[in-house]
Amino acid sequence: MATDSRVASTGFIGVNNRSKSSKVYSLSELAKMGIRVVEWDGRTPMFVSDSCGRAVVICAGHPDDVQWDILMDLAADAIEVARNKCSVSSSNSHHRWGDFISLRCGVSYGGGQTASSNLSNSTVNKIIVEWLNSLELILWELGIAIEFPSGSSILLPSALISRSNVSIAPHERRYSFTQYTAGGLFRWVAYGGKTKAEYLASLSPEGLAQYAQEEAARWTEGLKKMPVISKG
Repeated sequence: MATDSRVASTGFIGVNNRSKSSKVYSLSELAKMGIRVVEWDGRTPMFVSDSCGRAVVICAGHPDDVQWDILMDLAADAIEVARNKCSVSSSNSHHRWGDFISLRCGVSYGGGQTASSNLSNSTVNKIIVEWLNSLELILWELGIAIEFPSGSSILLPSALISRSNVSIAPHERRYSFTQYTAGGLFRWVAYGGKTKAEYLASLSPEGLAQYAQEEAARWTEGLKKMPVISKG
C-alpha cells in the first residue's frame, strides 16, 4: 500500500484515476475477472489488511440490538419517500458511480473549490436531505467483493480504493449512507485556511525548506497512524 497507492504530492488526498466507467457488474462477471467474494455476516467485526498488516478496510458491523433490523427498515422507508420527492438532474442520477440518485451535504474542499465551504443542494432537495437484504461491496484494488448486509458499516480509505456495488434485480432497491471527509479539508487547515499557492507565498526560505520536508514525509507518517493487526 505504501508504494502502489495513487496519492497526491501533498500527501493529503488521493489521485483520481479518471475512470469514466459506470458499468454495473454481476457476481458471475466478477468471478470471471478473478474477484473473490468475502463472506461477512454484517455484525462480527472483520479486517482486511495489506501486506504489512495494516487494517486497510474495517468491517465494523452494527450495534447488537434486537431492534436494529426494524430501525433499518424504517430508515429505508424514509429514504425511499425522500427519493421520490427529490428534484434530481441527470448528472446526479447517471454518473461514473452508476445509475442511481446521489445527493450530498456537509463541508468540503477540493475539486475546484477555492475555499472550504458547505456543499449545496437545491431548495427542494435540501429540505428532503435534512428530513431524513445483503449486497456486495467491490473493492477493486484488493480484488475482493465483501458481502454487505443491511444496516452494517464498513470503513475504508475511499481516496485510495476504487469501489462498486454488484447489480440487483429490477424489482429490488438498495440504499446506502456514505460518510466521508474530503482530504482537501485537512490541507486547508494545515495551510492556515489558505490555498496551496497562498500558503507557499507566505513562507520564508526556511519555511519553504521545512514545508518540503513535511510534504515528502506526510504520506509515510500517515500510514503509521493506521492500525496494525498482524505482522508480515
